[in-house]
Order: sequence, then C-alpha cells, then structure tokens
Amino acid sequence: VKLILSTAFSLSPDTTESNTVDNKFVKQEIQAAISAAGLHSTEVYVKNIIDFRSLILAHKHIILLGPSRSGKSQIWKTLSRLNERQGIETRHFILPVKALNIREIYGGVMIEKQKWVDGILARILKSQPRSPDNSMNPCWIILDGNIDPSWCAPLQSSISNGKHLKLLNNNKIFLTKNVKYISECTSLRHAGPITISQAGIYHVRSHDVLWVSQFYTWLKNNPDFSIQVKQNLQVIGENLFSAAHFQTTIPESPLHKNNTICPISFSTMIDMSLLMLKHFLKLTISTEWFVLNTLFIHSIVLGMGNYIAPTKKSLFDVWIKSLGETTKKVTDDAN
Repeated sequence: VKLILSTAFSLSPDTTESNTVDNKFVKQEIQAAISAAGLHSTEVYVKNIIDFRSLILAHKHIILLGPSRSGKSQIWKTLSRLNERQGIETRHFILPVKALNIREIYGGVMIEKQKWVDGILARILKSQPRSPDNSMNPCWIILDGNIDPSWCAPLQSSISNGKHLKLLNNNKIFLTKNVKYISECTSLRHAGPITISQAGIYHVRSHDVLWVSQFYTWLKNNPDFSIQVKQNLQVIGENLFSAAHFQTTIPESPLHKNNTICPISFSTMIDMSLLMLKHFLKLTISTEWFVLNTLFIHSIVLGMGNYIAPTKKSLFDVWIKSLGETTKKVTDDAN
C-alpha cells in the first residue's frame, strides 16, 4: 500500500524547507506524547505514528495489520494523545467484533417485543454530536478482531459512500466526516476484495527491536530502583533478552514458536520474566552485578521456561546454563 506522506501540521506543503521544519516539529510532538504515556520512543515507533496519521487522513477505513503484541493498539492510542496535545479532542470506541454477532453489532428485532433494537455500533454512531464544533473532532470506531464478511458486509455501505450506515431494517444513520473505522487484524484471510481495495492498510511488523522498547519502558516505569540498579539491569537485560530473542529465530531452539506448549509471543515471555524479576528485586537490596544477573536469569527461567514443551525442556536447561557460564566468565574477566 502506498502511503500518502503528508502531515496536517504543514502550512506550506509546496516548500521543502517548510516540510522539513514541520516534520521535525511533528516528530518532537510524537516523542513527547510517547514519553507522557510512560513508553520508550524509538525511530521505528515514531515512523509508525507518522505513517498511520497520514493514512487516517486519507481513508474512511484503516486496517492495522500485524501479529499479536506488535503494538497495533498503541499506534492509535499514541496518535490520540498527540491530538490531545494539539487541543484536538479525540473520541474512540472499542468494538470487540470477534466476540459479537451481527445483531449485537448493528441491531435486530426482539422476538419478545416485536421491536427493532439498535446494536452497539448503531448506538455509538447515533450518539455522535451533529454540531459543527464537535463534528470536526476525530471519532474512531476500533474494530477489534479479524475482518469477516458476516459482520463487515453491512459496514461496507458507510465505507463506500462515507455518508451513512444502512441498517438491516433499511434505516440509515448519517455520518460526519470525522468518523473513522480502525480495524485491528492479525490476518486478512477472510476479508473480501472490496473491503481490502477501499481500506488504507498499514502493516505493523513485529520488529526485532520491539522487546528493547518494552524493556526500557519497564525500567522507566519503576522509579523505586536506584540509578546503579537501573544501569546494571539495563546492560544485563540487553544481553540476556538479546540472546533469548536470537533463540526464537532458530527452529530447533526451545524458545522457537513451534516448541512452546501454546501459541505465545516473545513479548508475553518478556512480560512474565520482568514480572518475576520485579518480585525478586523486592527481596534484595544488593546492587552487585553478579547478584542482579543471577536474579535476571532465574526470572527468565520462570518467565519463559514454563511455556517450553516438555520435549524441549532439556535444551532449555542447557541454554540457561550457558547463559550463567557466559556471565561468570565476563565477571571474572572484569575482575
């Protein structure tokens, strides 16, 4: 999908110098919005926000496509925070389409009362203010779940014409231009050609550096750690998590997705390891490298080891021991 590389902040889009200044300002604002949310800013993350912002300006329906835990939700949430920094009120409504049927989404006739009852989406759209002042503020309908013709077909009318949503009882709900649909999908397997051709699609890849941002955010959100502890944990975590991530790329490795007891992302294993580490750190006051490294390794054992298939447990034990031996060698060399 070719993105339209533009920003609403640009007042003189036909001049290269003005665009450069505006792009720099936008990046600074995005970085500030990311930091205000307690997250770690990276070039990849900032670029995601800029590209998605350009896409949402040009399309009625935007599809955020990517694997689980790849940061799809954080992209639109960060853009919402960016709008708030600019004084633009942004409303969003999350619709878990994967857990709802078509009647719950759009509405249907209640057999008991022989009366039409609006669904969740219909009620959301009808509740939107029609005054000129409010109709310009962004309103995002977050469609959480893969696109399926069973529920997406009725939505197609409002995406195609951008003016109204036609319900199953032939009633129409008129829409303002500020209403946008944002789908969070892991696959487009069941999406029809019309839906795909009319949507703006942004592929959120599971970048190799995603765990780095995740780890730095965790450090930042734990102010109780001393500076010395944070500095040591940062270096230790970078080394250990980098080694763990490398293992996920090897098919024979116990950390590869094919060798776990259930489908699980590397980000989730990172979360579980950091949860255990935080618990261990509450039980010690030591700032020594060797102690912190030992606690970190034990956290990985519990946070990642529990997901390893029984047939791969022995390989996981071997890898963990190699981490400890490598650390011991590094410590001895330093001394």
